[in-house]
Amino acid sequence: MTKHGSISKSSIETLGTIARFRRQRRFSRGWLVGDRRVSSAVVDRLELKCLVKEVAFSGEPTLVLTDDGRRLLAEHPSIRQANSIRPEMLSRKLSHR
Repeated sequence: MTKHGSISKSSIETLGTIARFRRQRRFSRGWLVGDRRVSSAVVDRLELKCLVKEVAFSGEPTLVLTDDGRRLLAEHPSIRQANSIRPEMLSRKLSHR
């Protein structure tokens, strides 16, 4: 149990997918992140736990990991390896345009 409550494996995999792929868009009743479909219910749960935030870049909605989301993902190296996420991807700062 973490400070965010219990986190399911699929939620952690979704965090890894969001960290890995920059190409994201709303799709039907959910999100298309890279080549993976993510339901809006999963994204809503991650937003409630303050692990993901929806922001708009040039008017397009995008999902980004919060600092807590990056920290949680960094604690799970098996998920990080499965998604080919480099540690520097987790430590990068968000640049605002």
